This record gives sequence, structure tokens and C-alpha cells, in this order.
Amino acid sequence: TSSPRTPTPSHTSASSHKLHPLQVRMVDLPADFQGNKEVLFIHVKMMAGLYLPNNILAPPNKNLLKEFYTQFSRVANVDQVVNDPSACDLIAQEEILVLRLNRSGGHTKIAKGLANLDETYILYVHGLLAKVGLRIWAPDLNVAPNTLYNSACHIVALKSFCELVASGAYNYMNINLKHTDSMSLLIAAYNHYIHYHLARKFKSEVKSPGQTQQINARRNNQKNRERVSVSFFHTLVMYTGIDAHILAHSDDEGVADSGIHVIKTLKYRSKNVNKFMCQLDMAMLKDAKLNGTLSRRRVRKLPKVPQPSLFVKPPKQLPIDFYNPVWYEGLGEGQKQRIANTDEVAFLPNAFDHPDKKLGDKAFIAKYYDILTQPYNLLAEADVDEDKDDENDDSEDIMEEENDEFEKVESEESEFYSEGEFGALYD
Repeated sequence: TSSPRTPTPSHTSASSHKLHPLQVRMVDLPADFQGNKEVLFIHVKMMAGLYLPNNILAPPNKNLLKEFYTQFSRVANVDQVVNDPSACDLIAQEEILVLRLNRSGGHTKIAKGLANLDETYILYVHGLLAKVGLRIWAPDLNVAPNTLYNSACHIVALKSFCELVASGAYNYMNINLKHTDSMSLLIAAYNHYIHYHLARKFKSEVKSPGQTQQINARRNNQKNRERVSVSFFHTLVMYTGIDAHILAHSDDEGVADSGIHVIKTLKYRSKNVNKFMCQLDMAMLKDAKLNGTLSRRRVRKLPKVPQPSLFVKPPKQLPIDFYNPVWYEGLGEGQKQRIANTDEVAFLPNAFDHPDKKLGDKAFIAKYYDILTQPYNLLAEADVDEDKDDENDDSEDIMEEENDEFEKVESEESEFYSEGEFGALYD
């Protein structure tokens, strides 16, 4: 009989997620290289003209590719030309479209201070591109990273980056000169950003046009919710268990040229909690006036015609009276028990000043539990088996039906209630 094999110790991370061959994690790079990595990403964004979050790296023009391949047949040829100061330009520098907006003072808000990139540095980049005959810098994400054309893009990008770093072009950014020529790290970071990160975005957009814009919108809305959550957390400590939960807050959307952020409507949040949140807005407004911080706070207003939130996933195990009774009744029985804490209530019946606002949790629940839980019909659900709906648990996508009843709100001042007010919307 054969002896049992000794298990080989596993050195993999806790996550079993398989990495892409070109994917690089933060832990794979030295801590003092992180700043250089970020500046490299900004450098290639400029070269590719990716000035906005929704911009996608488009494939190169076929005629330009054909023109390039008539000039070069090996990577060594490209490398030789780029490093030869006496090499002739294959195209006139005036034909190069890369960084034109930077020269004309156009879109430069990729990072703070990016507009400080001197025109001399831009002309240097143009000189490199002219030597290899590239009017635009656009790696081909439809093919392998090591093709001749992609290698040329790679060589020009890293050559120009290293030269600009060495000449001080990025000194105002978080750059570590120790890694000016750390080519193995730069190549790994470049391949990760271009042929993993941007390639994923490109393929996703090809498969589902508009997806990048949707993802960025959701990400921005999530950041808005986090800001609101943090503000509320510092404003009223007694409700931190609720206010600190990001999913308990609406996502705000800025209205162009108005300085106003629209408060979105969460279908799962009760009207009484909406009133409570408006009170917090008013408390924060008063606090900002007293502390002289009005100019730094975000103006949040409720539209007279509700706008639905993009977020449909509810927070779990908050007091039962946090949830909209109508929404709650539409859930399956198992979902009800998993989502709401049916043993607690937290909000006064009208969410305004009340003699009982200083009651402790136990005293508050004892006094108001029966009153506040009436709309939720909890007694009828007491004997329901929690596992009844386990096979059809769709709590991640609750209430994700079309929001036809919500009308689009116009971004005019008259369409909003004053800050902290809600009219008859929550009656």
C-alpha cells in the first residue's frame, strides 16, 4: 500500500477568486510605489484622452494600424527609433491628436494640478509619437497585449512617463523618485491598468452599451449616501444604530447649475422616518449656521414630485417602524422575518418634538410597541414558519419593478420644497 501524501501548505489568500494574469493587487506592489502607480494611470489617461469617468478606450482606426505596420515589423525596431535622438519623424507633429486639449487649456481635470503640465513636456510626448507614426495613442484591446502595435504603445507610454518624472513634470504629485526607472513595477502597473482594467470596461461596454455610465452613476450615488450617513451619524448620536447604516439613507443627485441635491425616495423607508430625516436636515442646518460652516454643507431638497432611488436593497434588522408598511406587506413571510427586527420600534408616532423623546429604549418600546406595529400586522404573522419562502428568497432585488408612477422632476427651484420641509408628501 502507498503511504498517504502529506498535504502541501496552501499559500493562497483567503479569497479563492482567481486573478487575471495581468491583474495586480495592492499587496503585490511596494508601499512606496503606490503614488507612482497612480501618477502612471493619470499619464496614460491623458495620452488616451480619457478625461471623464465614462470615457472608454476606443479601438484604433484600421487605416492607422495599416500605416503603422508598413513602417515596423519588429518590436526592436520601435525600441531603437524611440531611443535614437536623431531618428526622423514619420509624421508631422502637427498631425498628432494626443494631449491637444491640454495644450489648448481644455479638459484637464483628471487630477488636481494636472493643468500644470508644461507644454514643453507635451511636445516631448508628441516627438516620441511622431517617431513611431502614431497620430493617436490607443492600445488595441481586441488583441493580445504583446502585439507589435500594442508593444509600441507600451514603449511610448513608459518612455515618456519615465522622462517626464525624471525631468520634474510630476513633482507636484505624490511621486517617489526612487522608482523613476523601476521598469518591472511600471510594466506590471501599466498592463494591469490598460490590458486588465480598461480592457474589462471596454468589453463590458461592447456587450452592454451604456453600462459604464450606469456603474459610475451608482458609484457616485453610493458616495452621496455615505456622506449623508456620516453627517447624520455626527448629528444625532441616539439613532446611530440606524443613521450609521448606509442603506437607511437616500441617494442624492446634484441639479446642474443650482447648488441643490435632490433627495431621492426609498420605497422601503416609512413616511415617518422620512419626516425624521427631514428633521435631521433642519438640525444640521441650524448647527451649520451656529458654527459658520454653511458654505461647506450640501443643500439637500425634497422634490415636490418624488424621484425614485436607484437603490432597492433594504437595510436588515432595523426596528420594524423604519420600514414602509405597504412595502413590508408586499414581502414574502420569510423575507419579512429576515429583514425587519419585529421586536423593536424606534420612532415617535409623528417624528416631531414629543414629551417622550428622552425615554430609554426599553421604556420607549414598552410604551409605543403596540401603537407603532399596528400597520405591520405582526400578530397575524407570529406563527409563520421562517423557512417558508427560503426557496424563493429574492431579498437582494426587492421591489425592483419599474417606477412608472414617479414622474421626472424638473431642476427648477419652484419644483422643490424648502430645505428640511416636506409639505404634505409624508402625511
